[in-house]
Amino acid sequence: MGLFSNKISKEELHVGDHIYSWKPWYIYAHHGIYIGDNKVINFTARAGGGEGMGGILKNLFASSVLKQSFQHCSECSQNMENTNGVLVSCLECFVHGSQIHRFEYGVDTKTFLAQARGGTSHADPVEDVLHRALFLWENGFGGNLHW
Repeated sequence: MGLFSNKISKEELHVGDHIYSWKPWYIYAHHGIYIGDNKVINFTARAGGGEGMGGILKNLFASSVLKQSFQHCSECSQNMENTNGVLVSCLECFVHGSQIHRFEYGVDTKTFLAQARGGTSHADPVEDVLHRALFLWENGFGGNLHW
């Protein structure tokens, strides 16, 4: 990873990494937590539509040529049918033909200020990150969750 890019290769991934990939035309970055075994927990619009920006973007890209030309693997397609806003997908479906980027935690102030995106000065332990991601996958996102 460099100062101006947080792009990494698949081989550089670690369990608990906060990763993202840019979607078509760099309109937005899709974020997830890498949980190992080529799997990513990520947020998506709830089944039956979605509210807010996530729902708008989902509808926008659902009609795009790029989205129509991409076929999710059979496992991920099945997982997407009954989502509660959080799903587990394989890395390839998560990245969707884009590059993998890692959100960098614990960076110094100069690096934090120099980066346009993808860095922060605080990091939680990997165990906490995994616990939170798995909890949301099992219980859904939204409502009255208290951390």
